[in-house]
Amino acid sequence: RGRSAIRTVDEELWEAVKNRGFECERFRLHFSQKINVKLRDREEGVEPSVLIYQTDLCSGLLDELETRSSDSSQCTVKVHYETFIKQVDLSNAIMEANEQKKGPYDLIVGCDGANSI
Repeated sequence: RGRSAIRTVDEELWEAVKNRGFECERFRLHFSQKINVKLRDREEGVEPSVLIYQTDLCSGLLDELETRSSDSSQCTVKVHYETFIKQVDLSNAIMEANEQKKGPYDLIVGCDGANSI
């Protein structure tokens, strides 16, 4: 599913992400030293799965976003870290963060995981 979703953007993005993980054609679930179940084996014509750590996936997507943004005159992306958003004025597309008003913005995305409110 992840591969298909990333490929909806384009093949270049998929290659950038895939290069951060490693391909795997076989999967086996081990319950004990004697009991295991083969979930997948190498199959002709079937593309291998890509195993990737979540941090590598996120950094790969971010790197590609920043690269594409810097190469484009139509779209720029600014990523701010350690930013506390205090207030958002949606009608004027302005936000107050770290005691400073910033904007206007086309899109504001908050990505702080479990700490979101």
